[in-house]
Amino acid sequence: MNKRVLLICTAVAFFCLVSNSVAVENALGIKGGIGLNNVYGDGTDLLETSPSLGFAGGAFYELGISDPFSIQFEVLFSMKGYKFEVPDLGFSNVYGFDSDFDFDFDSDFDSDFDMGMGMDGEFTIRMNYLEIPVLFKFNIPTTGAMTPFLYAGPSFGFLLSSKVVFDGESEDAEGHSSFDLSIPVGAGFQVDAGPGRFITDARFSLGLLNTSDEDESDDYPVKNMQLFNIMVGYALLF
Repeated sequence: MNKRVLLICTAVAFFCLVSNSVAVENALGIKGGIGLNNVYGDGTDLLETSPSLGFAGGAFYELGISDPFSIQFEVLFSMKGYKFEVPDLGFSNVYGFDSDFDFDFDSDFDSDFDMGMGMDGEFTIRMNYLEIPVLFKFNIPTTGAMTPFLYAGPSFGFLLSSKVVFDGESEDAEGHSSFDLSIPVGAGFQVDAGPGRFITDARFSLGLLNTSDEDESDDYPVKNMQLFNIMVGYALLF
């Protein structure tokens, strides 16, 4: 009985400390940074993928709910993609392009690509998204001007453009889904400064949908996005 009473008192004291130590205010700000992107899924081992770097940035609005919890809405421009090589395999068969996929490159590149022949060199897939994350945020109680936080939630991605790059030249890439859904999980800290606060955070996002708009098959590997972002920003409080 004494242990149960002690446990209840400890829990009550903790929640009282949390509610009194962190004042969650509404905030409006901007942020930006870099991301390391790649893909995973069945069949992606055939592509011998490697990560690519991309920019991510935009605006966000944090809505205080109840200390120390808040919801953060973001609107971000996000550059995603990956690099890959396809040794001894037809590129069009592995990646999912039709054999009549048209490129305006030089004749050697164009003919090899349209025939689905493997080519030496590294390909880069670049995809630009409009991302709308909805993040549930927990501000960890501390004393002082710095407050660490954790967050997680869904992110809705809308494809703006996609390119395939080879040997310094690029062309529009087909075969990508126009919508993506991912789950970002991250942490960071914010420091009070002037009328607002500086914010730094890092997140890992795991894509839940195949970025290819083709059905799963041996010829169309499942390619889900995964990325790691580091961003910094500033928000005004109100």
